[in-house]
Parts: sequence; C-alpha cells; structure tokens
Amino acid sequence: MHIDDPIQYFYSFNYNVTAQTGTQYMRLPNTAALQSLGFPTETGKLNILGQAQNSLIVRLTNYADKFDNATGGVTPYVNIRSIATALYQLANPGAQVPQISIIETTISGN
Repeated sequence: MHIDDPIQYFYSFNYNVTAQTGTQYMRLPNTAALQSLGFPTETGKLNILGQAQNSLIVRLTNYADKFDNATGGVTPYVNIRSIATALYQLANPGAQVPQISIIETTISGN
C-alpha cells in the first residue's frame, strides 16, 4: 500500500467560543403547531428540502393505514397553505407573508 500524503491532524489551541446575543429564530414548527394545522404527528412525517432561494419542496407522509388505531380509520386532512405560511413566519418573524404558490409534484419532484 502506497500513501502519497501523510495523515494530517488539525489542532486549535486556546480557542474560545463566545455566545452571540440576538434574536433566536425557530426554523421548523414544533409538534403543537403541526397538530393545530391538522398534521398527524403520531403517524406522519414532514420533510422539508431547500430547492432554490424562496423555493422549498415539502413532503408530507402519513404512515398510518386503515388498520391503525392511532387514527381510528379516519383520513387526516392537512391545510398545506397554513403549513407554508407557518414556515414563512418562522423564518421571517414580523414580515408580512407574500403570496405563496403551491404546486403538487410527483415523488421525484417533477
């Protein structure tokens, strides 16, 4: 076995991390906020992927089926526009929510 470069280690001595004061932003809605929007937090999953500036892919998955007792056989309905508005307000506190365009895509994003 031939190795061209030796193993390199990086050390930082006397490094102090200073706490930054300022506004702390919450980037994702918490469980209570998702439940208030109708999202099934027990059997659901929310994936958020950044696609471009001001563009997200949001994937909502419900892992429950009609045999699960958690939902009682009832299909949950989620207000997508409310989730988009909540995401915008968490990322931009105090800003007025602009017009949000929601487009349904396939699983591959097409």
